Amino acid sequence: MSTLTIGRQIKAWYGATVSKVANETVRALASQWQHVRAERDPLVEDFWHKPQSGIADYALLLQKGRRDYTYLHHGKALQEKVGFGMQGKTLSELRSPLQRRMREVFDRCTSEFEPAYFQCFDEYERNGTLWGYLCLPVMTSSDIDAMSIVIYCHFIEDKPSIFRSLFDRSGSAVIVTEPIPNQFGQIEDAWIVSRNEKGERYCRNHATGAFEVSLRATSLFSIPNVWETVVETAPRGVTHTQIVPRDPSKPNLHISAEMIDERLVLRISEVEQVSATVMMD
Repeated sequence: MSTLTIGRQIKAWYGATVSKVANETVRALASQWQHVRAERDPLVEDFWHKPQSGIADYALLLQKGRRDYTYLHHGKALQEKVGFGMQGKTLSELRSPLQRRMREVFDRCTSEFEPAYFQCFDEYERNGTLWGYLCLPVMTSSDIDAMSIVIYCHFIEDKPSIFRSLFDRSGSAVIVTEPIPNQFGQIEDAWIVSRNEKGERYCRNHATGAFEVSLRATSLFSIPNVWETVVETAPRGVTHTQIVPRDPSKPNLHISAEMIDERLVLRISEVEQVSATVMMD
């Protein structure tokens, strides 16, 4: 039961530690390997005869040779991701700076005959997707004294629940809107698409107190100089505006506005001291 970090680009886990990985498919396959291993050496057919739906598209099958590993299978989805296929080729032919470190993982996996799991960023994508690789050492068949590695690959995606939690618990009011442009492309209003709890107070009508669906109908953004200063300049970059109410009992506000994926996002915080300001009744 061990963890090993190899270089700066790959982190690998070995043995029982693999079963602690969060991905359900990884845990299920690792558990299946352990179950078979308790009775005999796992074989390729234990995982390849009737693979779970969709797994083959995200799987690799490598056969261990005397000095190299040969790709017997390269999943369709993986080929589409990287733009090429390795089936029938050797690991030595993989043009990647990670090749040597991957070989170290495979060598330990097969020499100790224990599962391995490693993570690394995809060098073939601009955004650098983080991938996880479960490596299961198996005997090629009961009749052949040769070893293979069944590898299941999965990308580690951002969980929307994490970002939703950050949104809801933000110390600032956050309002996400869909801009409504006029004939000249300027923002003349915006639909309120989402808001966190702190943002609700700024999404109300001044007279009725009811929630509004458009930004310009709200108490704060119905003020002309606030709209012009905060919103109309947002398409040119992030804007920061300090607002001082004429009523000293009301808090000073700091408002930032920016366009994110064609949405106008506003963050509003109460502040004690201000510099450049917009006066608000």
